[in-house]
Amino acid sequence: MANFKLKDYWDKLGVYQGIVLFLVVMFASNFFWKLTVSGDENGLEASFLGIDLSGVFAGMCYHLASVVHTIFDWFGFTTYLYETTIYHVNGEGVRIVWGCNGIKQMFIFTMIMLFARGPMKHKLWFIPLGLICVYLINVSRLLFLTYIVRDYSYSFEFWHGGVTKYLFYGLIFLMWVFWNDYLVPRFTNTKKVSN
Repeated sequence: MANFKLKDYWDKLGVYQGIVLFLVVMFASNFFWKLTVSGDENGLEASFLGIDLSGVFAGMCYHLASVVHTIFDWFGFTTYLYETTIYHVNGEGVRIVWGCNGIKQMFIFTMIMLFARGPMKHKLWFIPLGLICVYLINVSRLLFLTYIVRDYSYSFEFWHGGVTKYLFYGLIFLMWVFWNDYLVPRFTNTKKVSN
C-alpha cells in the first residue's frame, strides 16, 4: 500500500501550484471573514469576534460616499449626498453599506500576498501599493454603480451582485499574477546574479 504524501501531489501541480495556493487562500480568507465578521448587511454596524468595529466600517462608508459624490461633482453631474447615500436629481441613488466598503477585499488581498511566494521585504512595499489599488478599484466600482443606477436602476443587482463583484476579484487575481509571474522572478534573478 502506497503512502499518501501531500508533497507528491503538490509537486505534480507544477506551474499550477501558485494558482491553487491563490484560490485556497482566497476561499479560506473569505470563509474566515464570514465566520468572524458580522453585522447589519444593509447598514453600518459591524463587529469582529464580538468587538465593535462599526466606527471603522462606517467611517470608510462615509469616506467612500464623499469621494464618489465629489468625483461626480468634478465631472459636472449633480448629485446629493445624505449620510452614505448618493442621490441623482431624478431621485435614484446608491447607499454604501459596510459590505461594499472594500475592507473585506483589502483583507483578502493582504492574506493572498502574505501566503504568496516571494521575499517578505518586497511584500512590505507591494502589499500597501496593492491596497491602494484595491481602494481605487472599489472607488471605480462605486462610481460605475452610482452612474448606472441613475438611468438603469433596474439593472443594479446584475451589475452589483454579478459583474462588478467578480471583476473586483479578477483584478485582485491580476495583481497577484503581476507579483507572481513578473516581480518574483525578477527578485530571484537579482539574487542569483549578486551571489
